[in-house]
Amino acid sequence: MIIQLLQALDNGEVNFKQVPALTQLVQQETKREVRNQTDELVEQIGEQCQASLNTFEQEQNQKIAAQRKILRDLNQEIEATKQRMEKNALQHTISVIVMVIGIVTLLATLGLLMWVIVPMVFHGSGLKAIWDTWHPELTGWGAIRCMGAILTSFLLICIEIFMIYVPIMIAGKIVEFFD
Repeated sequence: MIIQLLQALDNGEVNFKQVPALTQLVQQETKREVRNQTDELVEQIGEQCQASLNTFEQEQNQKIAAQRKILRDLNQEIEATKQRMEKNALQHTISVIVMVIGIVTLLATLGLLMWVIVPMVFHGSGLKAIWDTWHPELTGWGAIRCMGAILTSFLLICIEIFMIYVPIMIAGKIVEFFD
């Protein structure tokens, strides 16, 4: 290269076109420098991509954890709603039973009162002859039976109130216990 430089020296100026070794050296060094810079750039981009990927993965993991927490909360709410629905079904069943008992007791009371009131209405309205045809036994025994029916009606009404009140109180205590 030095020999080529000396030969290329012409009038104090060097003609670099006549120094191919220098041109090759410059080209090799340029290629090596470009390759080094390219490698460094690829390495930097790789590190940035890895950092971005790690950040993205952390963000996604946080979002997944938040969604799992929301899902757990929703599942707990669903379970609580199921339990409330079961309690409501139990309350509904108890209230239906209480209503049926009340209706049966009311019908029994109504039948007993009709057994006492119908003869009185027939006797008081002048339709005694119709009553005597249907039920001719209104004598002393009939009066005792009438008093017994009145007392029994009173007791039946007390029992009816008791039978309606007690299951309602029991149902209320059961509901309080489950709540």
